[in-house]
Amino acid sequence: MGRGGGGRGGGGGGGGGGHHCERVGLWRSGIVDATFPSMCRGISRCAVGWAKELQDGCPPSTARAPANEVLYRNVRAIPPMAEDFRSLHEIGRSKPENVSECRWRGVSLWTTIEQCRNVAKIPAFRRQGLTTIASVSLTPDSGAIERRPDGHVCWWQCGAVDCTAASGVVP
Repeated sequence: MGRGGGGRGGGGGGGGGGHHCERVGLWRSGIVDATFPSMCRGISRCAVGWAKELQDGCPPSTARAPANEVLYRNVRAIPPMAEDFRSLHEIGRSKPENVSECRWRGVSLWTTIEQCRNVAKIPAFRRQGLTTIASVSLTPDSGAIERRPDGHVCWWQCGAVDCTAASGVVP
């Protein structure tokens, strides 16, 4: 059963809110413990639901709320537009076999500007015009993130997040 989309015309599947914990009435009250699914623990409170349709168990239990941090994304121009924050799933790319459906629906960010500069050198990114770098300021209520050792960060956005307003210019 899908979840999410609370900010886009009613909360995804499952009736009533986008997030399982919200549907059972525990998320807003702060009463979440080990008896409930792992998706209820360690991630931010998306009171309005996830920005995009997510399947059950997504974000994964390894995801955490951002800690007032600045990450980076390759975009087409500054200021970036909402389209610059679409996942590969949203733009219609085929999912590689080694990538989970959940991660395929997240938005890719990087921990350093240098990593974005390296991504901008990849021919497929250059052809799409993704050579400009935007900073993205994430707060604990921005959604959930999962970091990889190589500096890649997968971000699942809360429905109330305005990606363009959270973005800045990288010199």
